[in-house]
Order: sequence, then C-alpha cells, then structure tokens
Amino acid sequence: MASSSGGMTHAQPRGSKRASRPLPLPGATLANLPEILRALLASDNDARGVAEATLRQLSRDPHVVPSLLAIARSDADANARQMAAVILKRRVIAHWQRLGESTRDAVKQSLLEGVVREPMHLVKRAIADVLGKVAKATFATGSWSELPEFLAQCTQSPEESHRDVAYVVFASLTESIVSQMTAGPNAAHFATLGGLFNNGLGDASAKVRLSALRATLALVSNASGDASGPEMAIVRGLVPGVLAAARRAVAAGEEDHAGVAYEVLDELIESTPAALAGKVPELVAFCVEVASSPSLGTTTRRRALDVVAFLARHKPKALLRAKLVQPLLRALLPLCGEPRDDDLGGEDDDECDPNNEDEAQVQTVAAQLVDLLALNVPAKHVLPEALQFASDAVRSGDPKRRHAAVAALGIVAEGCADGLARVAPTIVPNVVAALSDPSSREVRGAAAFALGQFAEHLRDVEAHHATVLPALLSALPAEPHKTTQEKMMYAMDAWLEQLDDSNVAPYVQPLLEIVFTALDRAATTRPQVREMLLGACASAAAAAGAAMHAHLPALLPRLERCLQASDDAELKCRARALEVLGMLVSASGGKEAMAPYVASAMHAAMAGFELDYGELREYAHGMFAEVVEAYGEEFEAYLPACLAKAAESLDLDDGVLYDSDEDAADRGRGYDDGFESDSDDSDGGGGGGRPVAETRRARAMRVRPAQRARAGIRGGRATPRTRRHRVHRRNEDAARRVVPAVFRVRVVDRAERRARRLRGVSLRRVREGVPPQESRLRGGG
Repeated sequence: MASSSGGMTHAQPRGSKRASRPLPLPGATLANLPEILRALLASDNDARGVAEATLRQLSRDPHVVPSLLAIARSDADANARQMAAVILKRRVIAHWQRLGESTRDAVKQSLLEGVVREPMHLVKRAIADVLGKVAKATFATGSWSELPEFLAQCTQSPEESHRDVAYVVFASLTESIVSQMTAGPNAAHFATLGGLFNNGLGDASAKVRLSALRATLALVSNASGDASGPEMAIVRGLVPGVLAAARRAVAAGEEDHAGVAYEVLDELIESTPAALAGKVPELVAFCVEVASSPSLGTTTRRRALDVVAFLARHKPKALLRAKLVQPLLRALLPLCGEPRDDDLGGEDDDECDPNNEDEAQVQTVAAQLVDLLALNVPAKHVLPEALQFASDAVRSGDPKRRHAAVAALGIVAEGCADGLARVAPTIVPNVVAALSDPSSREVRGAAAFALGQFAEHLRDVEAHHATVLPALLSALPAEPHKTTQEKMMYAMDAWLEQLDDSNVAPYVQPLLEIVFTALDRAATTRPQVREMLLGACASAAAAAGAAMHAHLPALLPRLERCLQASDDAELKCRARALEVLGMLVSASGGKEAMAPYVASAMHAAMAGFELDYGELREYAHGMFAEVVEAYGEEFEAYLPACLAKAAESLDLDDGVLYDSDEDAADRGRGYDDGFESDSDDSDGGGGGGRPVAETRRARAMRVRPAQRARAGIRGGRATPRTRRHRVHRRNEDAARRVVPAVFRVRVVDRAERRARRLRGVSLRRVREGVPPQESRLRGGG
C-alpha cells in the first residue's frame, strides 16, 4: 500500500464510466489505518472515496477502537490524531461491549492520559469528546468509579487546558451525574460538584469559564426542579457564580460567553425557578444594567432583556413580590424610543424583518417586555409609570424620548385598557399632536401606532374621532416616509371601523381622495400602501352606507383595475378590492345601489380562484357572505357556483390555523417551584378593554366561510390569525407590519429547546402567531 494519495486510487475501477461507489482497498488491515486517515485528508476525491470505503470495512472490527486511539495518542501528524479521535467518537460505543474487559480498562486509562498529555488543543478536545462518550456508557453502571476523582483533580490543575477539558467532560456527563450521583455509592461525589463548578465559573481563564458555564447549563437542564431535591442546593449555589461570570463576559466584550450565561439564566427560570429565590432582584438589576448600556452590542443588550422577558412571562409574581415592576418600567420605557441599527445607518425600516429574532433590536425587545408586564401584571403597577413617563417625555427636546413617550401609551393600551380609557380625554390630544412632529418620523409613526391601539382596545374611544381622524387625514398625504404612511393608514382603518354611518360620513370624501390618488399612481405607489388604503375604504364602506353611493362612479372603475391584476405583488390589492365590493353591497342601501354591479363583482371573485392564491380565496368567500346577507333568497342564482368553490376550499390546508392546547398549556402549566402561584389578580384597573361585540365587517372577515367549514370537518375551531379576536385579519396584517413590538413570544418546551441546542441553535424562543407568508400555490409551493 503506497503512502501517497496516489497509492490509494489504484483500486478505483477504470473505464469509460466511473463506479457509483468506490470499492475498499483489497487486503487492507488495521495496520493500514494511519495511511487511510491521511488519505481521508487528501484533496484527491478518488483517494478519499477509496479511503472512506476501506475505513467502513475496517470499522466492523471491534479492535478498530484501540487502533484508532493509539493513532490519536501517538501519531506525529496532529491532523491525523484529530481525525482518529473524531472517527473514534462515532465508533466507540457501537463496539464497547464487544471489547474485552482488559481492553476497555486500557482504553479508559489511555483516554485519561490523552486529555492530560496531548499538547494540541483541538486534538485534546477531540479526545475529551471520546472520553465523554465512554463515560456516559460506563459511569451509569459504576464501572468507572475513578473518573469523578480524576475530573476533580483536573479542575485544580495549574494547566488551563486540563481545567477546560474537565468541564467539557462534566458537561457531557451531567445527565448521568444527576441520575447516578444523587444516590448510591456516588452520592459523596455529588456533594462536591457545586464547589467544583463554582471554581470554574470564577476561573481566571475565559476559556475555562465558558466551559464551566456550558457544564452548568447541562446540569440545570437535567435537574429535576424539585425544591427539596438534593441537586437543588447545588443549583441554588451556582446562581451567584453564573451572574458573576456573565458580568465578566459582558465587561470583556465576550458576547458568545455572555450568551451561554443568558442560556443558563433562562433555564433556571423555566426548569428550577426555586433556585432563584432571593436572587431575582440581582438578576433583574444585572440584565437592566446591561440593556441600558449603549456602549454594548445590540445582541448582548437584547439577550439581557430576553431573560427578564422570560421571567415576566412565566413568573410575573416574582417581580411583584420583589417590588421590581416599577423600577423595571422606569428603565424599559426610555428604551422603547432607542434607535435601531438600521435607523442609525439611514436605512428604511421596512427592509428589516421584525420576525427575525437574530435581527431583533433593543427597542423591539424592550417594547415586548413592557407589553408583557402590562398584560401579566395588574394595571395599577404599570399604568401610573407609563403615564408619568409619557407626560414628562412627550414634550422633551430629545426625539428619542418623544418617540418612547407615545409608543409607550400604545404598548400598554391592551393590558391597561380600562385605566387608559379613563384618561383618554387628556392623552389623545397629546398623541394627535405628535402626528405632526416636525423632526422625527419615528415619533409620527409611534403616534399613529398608539392611536390605532386606542381604537382597538379602549372603551368608548370613538367619541374622540373628531380629533383623531381629521389629523390622520391631514398628516397622511404630507408624510414622506412609506413605513410611517402605513402606520397612519393602520390607525385610520382602526378608527373608521368603530364609527357608525352618521359619524363616518364626513370622512368619506377626504379618504376617497387619498385612495384615488394612490390607485391612480399605482406605478409609483407601493402595493402595501394601496392595500391598506383599500382596507380603510372597506371600513368606511361598511359604516358609511349611503354616504359612499355618490362616489361609486369614481370608485368602481378603479376597483375594476385592481381586479384585473395577476402579478403576485398585486394580488393582495385585488383581494382588498373584493372586500370593498362586499362591504358596499351589504352596507345600508347597498343592495339597490350596487345592483347593476353585483354580477360582474361575483364574476371577478370567481375568476380569482383560478390564480390559486390563498388570500384571494378567503376574501372571495367573504364577499360571497356579504352578498348573501344583502340578497337573502335572491342569491339562489349564484349558490351552485359558490358551493362548488366552497367544496374546493374544504380540501385545502393553506391559510387556516386551528386552536390547540399549546397556548393554554403555556399559560397554565404548573411548576412545583417554590414560588407562589402566578394566577391573575385583577384590581379592576386594567385588562377588560372594549367588549367583544363585532362590526358586520369584522364578523365577516374574522372567520371566512371556508375556514369555518374546514374547521368543522377537522374537529378544530378556526381562529382569526390575530391575538385580538375582534379585529379582522387584514387589520392584523397591517399591525404586523407596523407594530412588531406587540407580538407575543412563546416559550418552546424543554425537549424542543434541548433539541435546538443539539442542532447548534441557541435561540430559546420562537414567535407566536406569525403565519407563513402568503404565496402563489401553483406546483405545491
């Protein structure tokens, strides 16, 4: 067997056509392993293929284990040593029981010597990985009783690499440690484990501290959570060390290390919250200090807030008992106006993805946390702080504080709805004034967001329409920034939906002028802008009734142009045009006024089904429902075609979400954790909001007929894709674009989070309620 890579290729069959799979080298034995490993590292594809085939054949022999270990320990080539250890890690457990006892003992001894004596860090870590595999297989049976003592000695070694490897092995052994060392002959070792881990968390070496944090994370993940269990005392004793290690990592700019510390804190909150008893104030103070430091990186600051958000979602009573809600809000509310990275770079904020957790900004996470507190803590603890901050900051010369002031009022609107409604006469004029802020588009956008939230959640807020809607109609045409325009349209739509025909009539003419301008300039107006304007037009049509009829000659030809669109980017506008038509028909006097146009409207809705676009289907079914409501038995002529389309939709799975027990489990999952119950305690000052009475339009669009039918067949209940059930989905789509700060975060269960870590995914949360992007469905796409 030649030692060069060329010597490995002669076994490859020659001919005009290469073999689909290389054959192993004839006559190869375990003695040829060094040359096979070098061939695996070669750049020649043929040589590597032959080497892989030969290695597969030789790996069937159990004695490949000591042979690979000998190479990992003694070969002169560090790359070959590392490759041997990596391959051994994959093979050792499969052959372990087939090895003789003396061979197993020799392998264990050689592994211990290897992690101590190997000079190359990468090779040492690879050998440590093999040691961890063997340890997991043997420690549980008590056949490697000297291992804990060896690891303890390594943690005291003056050599950094020895200490590092010890915690690497501890991390791989934690599951066995928790199950085996809390009882039986190994219990004595477990009593010293906390001290060893604390030593690592306080080690002078950043590398060792990182390995100790990972070992601590593994320990906490596998702890039982029983407040009286033997491991709880150890976990509780590690909390100060974890916080100290996190502080050192943040101070040194080691964001990756800090990220692991945040993972440990998250796991403590979820799995072993009793370990945090008495430590919550220190934890929150640290996280707020990090989040409030503008000199630190965005990721570091955001992850610190994530930890507090995790605590606020699962254990809000812990914050209340520690009297931390008000101090926390004082730190968080100013962050709601902090500029995002893309703002600092002069980019338009519509280019960022609010649903991408990797790109989430401090502003967004701070707003989410304020929202969580408003929803999960009695309003008497939240609303006074929000109102005090807003009243002081809304007149500030700093646009960031003005932005935070008006945004904060919108963020707490749902959780503190009743209390906020009582002071609406005072706060609405201030927010309206912010719509015309001369120097900051962020302030104007936040004001529009807040007004939209007021319309959705506050009781009797429609009494202020004469103040709000003229200001929105005046500000919208003059607003130069596209994303701020969208926020204004979202607010306008939300307010129009609340009004009856007598109140909405004065706004029809100015609204339609804006709509007509946008539709006439379709080539230069973004589809999202036209889509939202058509949504506002539908709201006005549903409420205004006869006030819209005088404008039909100008409106209908423009809707017809929308209904002829077939490009993907224009299909949402086409769907909204169907919505407008449906509202025009079902509104007061619509049956008579729209009689000449109903047949063509029904034809346009039917034609949309040919495009296989989910939203067109949904809004077509919604339009059918509106026409049925207006026509009653006279709808009989259209009934066969509508039923046929409904039957088609019954067989589709796209665009429907069903209720599950997951959210209820997240909210109601009980923990025997040493904390008091976190059940709600209403003080009458928050929550509540407006009654769940629906407008005709909201009722029609909340659950489309096809969705309702499919839900009945499948045994579920079709739900609106929004957490505010009274708002139809188009309003929610608008809010999704303009208000990412109010989206909920749900916590995945422990098994899924563990699986994510194994896949190298460090994110601990996934967004709740974010539906797939609507797309053309041809070809199963």
